[in-house]
Formats: sequence, structure tokens, C-alpha cells
Amino acid sequence: MLYGNAATRNGLDVIIKTHFLYIDSLVRQPHEASGLDSSEFRFIWATGQSDMEGGLSAMSNLFLDEVLGSYRAVSDQHIIMFCIAWVCAALFLVVLLRPIVRMTQNEMRRVAELLSQLPPEVDCESMVKHVVLSDITQQQQQQQQQQQQQQQQQQQHGRSRRGSNTGVVLLTSSFSAGGSGSGGMRTAAV
Repeated sequence: MLYGNAATRNGLDVIIKTHFLYIDSLVRQPHEASGLDSSEFRFIWATGQSDMEGGLSAMSNLFLDEVLGSYRAVSDQHIIMFCIAWVCAALFLVVLLRPIVRMTQNEMRRVAELLSQLPPEVDCESMVKHVVLSDITQQQQQQQQQQQQQQQQQQQHGRSRRGSNTGVVLLTSSFSAGGSGSGGMRTAAV
């Protein structure tokens, strides 16, 4: 019984190993020696439902707390990163974007003032429309020219590949009897 008390004070690993040893001892004992009065059975009965079950449930709770704590830590990190992202977005709007918007508004006001000072005979809207549309058409024309140049380069590259495959092919034929009279080889370039 002294060994059983030491096992319950030394931890869960020791008590489980001791249980396995005592169960193995009970299995190996002859039928006459094993019974309800044996020291192995008393140890298993005394510590099985109290100490070992309590230790296993405490170990299970510790493990679950550890795993769930890891998930909680990651969840907290995600929440913090989400809040930081919102703060960064707000700072971007306040610090960087607002001055640019303010400058563009001032520029638009200045352009409107300049256009309002023009005489009524000048059609400002059509001038602006013409400038904007001419820029767009110029960009489209440049893109078309670039595409045509690329197509021409591809065609020239394809022709140079096909032209490199042509060469001189030598045909040989043998005349065994008659034909050329010499019975030798004749070669011809094609």
C-alpha cells in the first residue's frame, strides 16, 4: 500500500504505469493467488476511480485549454490586425488622400474661374471635348500602329524561318544496265 500512495503523489504518468504493471501482474498470477484480496486489486480499486480518473480528466482539461487557448490567441491577433488595417485606411484617407482632393478642388475652381473669364463667343465645352477626344483617338492610333508593327515583325520572322529550310538536295541514282552507258552514279541538284 505504501507504493500506491507514492504513486498517487508522484503524478499521473507514474500512476498509469503502475496500473499497467499491476494489471499485468494480475494477469500473470495463477488463479488461486489472484483474487479480491490481492494487493494489486486493492491498489487498482483504490486509485482507479479516484486518482487516475481525476488525473486523466485534469490532463484532458489542460490539453483542451492549451489547444483552445491557441485558437483564442490567433483569433485575438486577427481582431487586432483587422483593427490596425482600419486605422491604417483611416490614416490614409486623412493624411494622404484629403490633401490631394483639396488640391484638385482648388485646381478645378481655378480652371472654372479662367473659363468663366473667356468671352461668350468662345465655346469652352466643345474645346474641352475636342481636346479630350483627340487625346483618346491619338492613344488608340498609337496602339493600332504598335500592333501592326508587331504583326509585321512576326510575319518577317516566320518568313526567315521558312527560308532557312530550303537548300540543295542531291539526288543519286544508279544505272545498272544501259542508261548512261557508264553504269556509274549520277547526281543532280534540285
